[in-house]
Amino acid sequence: MSPAPLSAQQLAAVADRVQLALLVVQPVDPEDADSWLLRFVNQAAIGAAERDDRAGLAGRRFLEVFPAARGSALLDGCRDVLRSGRACEVREIVLGDGDAPRAAYRVSLAPLPGGCVLAQYLDVTAQRRAEDELRALTADLEGQVAARTAELEASRTVIREIAHAAAHDLQTPLRHVVGFAEFALDALEPDAPARDNVERARAAALRMKTRIDALLEFTDERRVNQEVFAVAPLVEGVRRDLLDLAGGARVHVDLRVERVRTSREHLRTLLRELLANALTFTRPGEPADVRLSLRPRGDEVVLEVADRGVGIRTEEQAQVFQAFHRLQPDPDGHAAGVGLALCRRAVEACGGTLAVRSTPGEGATFVATLPAQVEPPVEHGLR
Repeated sequence: MSPAPLSAQQLAAVADRVQLALLVVQPVDPEDADSWLLRFVNQAAIGAAERDDRAGLAGRRFLEVFPAARGSALLDGCRDVLRSGRACEVREIVLGDGDAPRAAYRVSLAPLPGGCVLAQYLDVTAQRRAEDELRALTADLEGQVAARTAELEASRTVIREIAHAAAHDLQTPLRHVVGFAEFALDALEPDAPARDNVERARAAALRMKTRIDALLEFTDERRVNQEVFAVAPLVEGVRRDLLDLAGGARVHVDLRVERVRTSREHLRTLLRELLANALTFTRPGEPADVRLSLRPRGDEVVLEVADRGVGIRTEEQAQVFQAFHRLQPDPDGHAAGVGLALCRRAVEACGGTLAVRSTPGEGATFVATLPAQVEPPVEHGLR
């Protein structure tokens, strides 16, 4: 014997156990939403209706009980369900002020016999408020970060200007020290007791000059001027400038770009400092062996400088681009410690990237990218 079907009262009790808000709507005239009737409301849906008398809701006009649905996608969704006979989901419905909603629901619709529609309201109020709070917190945090960034940039500008002015002012007295030392050396006899001390003073002044020149270059803000130029003459000019440093070094050049549109001065800085770095950090007693390549990649050019020198330990690779940071002692004071920092400044100014790969004892490879447009070769017609 099959069990008896549930009564209407039992079905209502079951619906009240459901946490989802359930409504049954009867669109009397689908085109006239004011004629639609509310046939059933469970306990979870009473909060959306802002009424405590559920019995008084059944039979009332739908838009009188849920005025927020007027003009919403819910009405069109009910019409689609009646026409197609298929369930659908409508976008979120917000009750109350849109900026500070009292409640928000996500609604699913399904057809029922007798030309009615079952509306299932999922309460997403807490999620909506959490999202609004997160957006507000994010906006506030972004504002604080922007303000702090502006303050830091202003501080950096002031510090840079002070350092530049101080270094510039030190140049004149330092030239006087070097000049007087050289004058004294010319006046002293080769075996004079004071000659050694004067030579030490002159060497110390020259080391200081190296650092001051580096500081001036590091604090000099160069604008990014885009221009079209041939790459080979620029590379050759840098190579000639470094011949004294190179000694018996081997420098292999692989240029796959003939003409390019980018910042000539920033590319020159990268070439000069990366090559100088590769030629400096060689294995003791061995000539440098350096490979330089420049190739196009999409809307940028990639510059690689690889050496077979002493290499850089993994824990020190993140520090090599810091200004005035030297991984090895420099008792002679010839290295100012800003070469790779200048490279970092150059690529950042152009919107590029700079990285290093290295294994201690096996050399290092520096990879710099610069946004650039590769230009076609110049065609020289016959005369």
